[in-house]
Amino acid sequence: MSRLILSAHNMAALENAAFAQGEQIATLMEKAVVGCANWLEKNYGKSQFPVVGLLVGSGHNGGDALGIGRELCKEGRQVRALMASAKEALKPLTRSALDDFEAHGGTVFYCSADTRNNSLQPSIPTEKQLQVCDLWLDGLQGFGLNRALSGTHAQLVAFLNQTKKPVVALDLPSGLHSDFGVIGEEFIRATTTLALGAFKPVHFDENALQAIGNLNLIDLDLEKFREQISAPDWTSLVGSDLPVLFEEMRRTPSAHKYKNGKLLVIGGSTLFPGAGILTCLGAGISGVGMIHAWVPAEARTPLLTAMPEIIFEDHLPALDHFTAIVLGPGWVPGNLDVYRRVVDHVRNSTHCGLVLDAGAFSFLEADLSAGEMLCERIVMTPHLGEFARLFPEPYARMQHSTFDLKINRLEAASWAAQASGAVVLFKGARTCIAEPSQAASCAAIANSSPLLAHAGHGDVLAGLLGGLLAAMHARAAQSHHATQEKQLNPAQKTKKAACLAALLQAQTALWFSAQNPAALTLPPGELVRLLPHLPHQW
Repeated sequence: MSRLILSAHNMAALENAAFAQGEQIATLMEKAVVGCANWLEKNYGKSQFPVVGLLVGSGHNGGDALGIGRELCKEGRQVRALMASAKEALKPLTRSALDDFEAHGGTVFYCSADTRNNSLQPSIPTEKQLQVCDLWLDGLQGFGLNRALSGTHAQLVAFLNQTKKPVVALDLPSGLHSDFGVIGEEFIRATTTLALGAFKPVHFDENALQAIGNLNLIDLDLEKFREQISAPDWTSLVGSDLPVLFEEMRRTPSAHKYKNGKLLVIGGSTLFPGAGILTCLGAGISGVGMIHAWVPAEARTPLLTAMPEIIFEDHLPALDHFTAIVLGPGWVPGNLDVYRRVVDHVRNSTHCGLVLDAGAFSFLEADLSAGEMLCERIVMTPHLGEFARLFPEPYARMQHSTFDLKINRLEAASWAAQASGAVVLFKGARTCIAEPSQAASCAAIANSSPLLAHAGHGDVLAGLLGGLLAAMHARAAQSHHATQEKQLNPAQKTKKAACLAALLQAQTALWFSAQNPAALTLPPGELVRLLPHLPHQW
């Protein structure tokens, strides 16, 4: 998990650290140009996209676009640059990139806003020449934008959106704030965004996903300078992270069921009997050795049919027998005494994890309001509405209209983890997982699928995570567990299991979506069936 997520301030600090070590701005820009051009060649080849348009601003983001345009000209494509500024207003390196672009056969049009009829006035009539572009690159604004687009920039963005052609945004779509997302009425709606050097918080902002499209990272080899700046420990989660996350979760040759953990699921109710079933199904594919379930009577027959190995409980059993517990999916109205006994047991245990989900949150809300702390072996899994109830202050800050007071999803998740003392898995279209530490460590899912927006997927996730925790704690209790496992503290271990569960769910949904482009949803039972067959595409 080495791909960084950096705020605008910290991205600038990282670049400055690179420059202080002898890196040249021109060299860094050329790395971005080559990386993006290679990506475009693989994904938007000349045969299908022979005519490319560039939307060019005055800064280095515009210089990157012109450099990429130069490379596309070398491939034999027609490239047309729509300039938002006069040549004399360009930064020196961007002006140099423009000269190079024209020297390789690129065509340039300069535009200015006409406030009388709210239209663009290019240097020559260009509508037909620009409409024939098969693909557009957005290089208008970089990560420093802090106000809504206006004038020429706003009209250029409106023009580009009206073309209905594929758009690849460089670093982030123009019109978005790097840290906080949409800040005005006009913003590029990109097909794909190529993050340059590091991901930005906006790439994980749910309100900005309509603008970002598919997300990819162009590596600029800046991570070697990370230790020279002071920044939160924020990282992205992508499919290629799965092998590392799997390391401590795979069974050993001498494994038996007790070494792989024992999980207790407490969930479901007369109102929501299916929640307990789905939680157990999620646990069943986790690798845990044994699953005990305290679920309502309505859930027992269908659950026994699906999982004949399940062991049912009629009351709260002795908790010392379990290496993890899942408490809360569909557990309505719940039981305060059970909640207290389970939470107190995990607080005082060294080898038992706990997943707190929906039905437990009414009790947790009261505890947090009273200043009660949990522990690092506990994971809570709120969605946005539940997060607002549990953590009203960071939620309010997420909604704030003033940038100086506003925080993003990663900061909110980290705030909640530190305030509660537990790992927080903040569910959403871009799930964030934060551990309770002064370093504010947080990981976020870089790509997922809207097909997961379906009742029951939270239950499956809770069961999958509970099973991973149970297996992890059982193996950690053995004297021969992995050396690397010993080096991780409890919060890091818990966070790692949470990251694996969330990433497995997201990657399975992406795989299903790619295989079934007409699918309108992914039923949670189908995800349970598919997840063990997830191909090694990473």
